[in-house]
Amino acid sequence: MKNIYLNLLPEERKKEIKFKKIVSLISEQLFLWLIIFIIVFSFLVVSGFVLNINMNSEKKEGFFEKEKDDFQKISAYENQFKEANKMAKDFSLYQNGHFIWSAVLRELEKNTPAEIYFNQLSNKDYKIFLLGKARNRENLIEFQNKLKSNECFEEVNIPISDLVVRENIDFQMEFSVKKECLIK
Repeated sequence: MKNIYLNLLPEERKKEIKFKKIVSLISEQLFLWLIIFIIVFSFLVVSGFVLNINMNSEKKEGFFEKEKDDFQKISAYENQFKEANKMAKDFSLYQNGHFIWSAVLRELEKNTPAEIYFNQLSNKDYKIFLLGKARNRENLIEFQNKLKSNECFEEVNIPISDLVVRENIDFQMEFSVKKECLIK
């Protein structure tokens, strides 16, 4: 059996119902397109935001990389300066800790008579020990007196046994050098 439908609606009402169906269909389609547009737009906004963050991160990374290179250069210069300062300080300490014996030896040479010869000269701290030969006792005494009167030497001692012999004396002598003469 077949159903038979009768359309008893007036023509205007039919048009109105048809119009409502079309509007409803268009509204549904527009709503769907609007939802898709909002989703795509949101995706684009979020992607742009993420890309912007990544770009700023890359810029900062590049900036920090440049800063790191500059810091390494400055650090290298600072290390070179520290090394140079350390070497200068070490040299200064070395120079301050060592005595200038050349001035003392010149004073010793000036005060030594021609008839006196040294065989050995040694020192320990401020003490000098001499072994030598004097032509006679008067030369040795003269030498001793010159050293005693010199402002750089003190505590000049010759053993009495060396003063007993008159000629060709093998002598020993010890004396101290003043610190001021070694620093000049």
